[in-house]
Amino acid sequence: MLPRLQQDTMDLRLAYVDLGDIEKKEFRVRLDRQDLAFGEERLIGPANWLNTPRSFDSFSSTLRTNGLRLDAFAVSVIKIHDGKFNENMPASNIYGMYSSFSGSYPRPR
Repeated sequence: MLPRLQQDTMDLRLAYVDLGDIEKKEFRVRLDRQDLAFGEERLIGPANWLNTPRSFDSFSSTLRTNGLRLDAFAVSVIKIHDGKFNENMPASNIYGMYSSFSGSYPRPR
């Protein structure tokens, strides 16, 4: 008998509430279930190559100013249950900050 592949027939993948708009303002707070991708998914990501990619329940905030972007987050990995809604795993929390800079550094004289 072949083993049953892990599948996810019922799921809430993405749902979020935003306070602020990072495209128009400098600050945003988000409470959600989402796919997170930091460091080109090498640091943290949904792992789309799996049969059932990861998603996260999270609280995150983003600050963007003068080419600098700083993301702070507290997330919990979602445990997949076949045939019913997925839930977060309380003992698998990740807390962190991720920053990126777009622009050029001034050349020293």
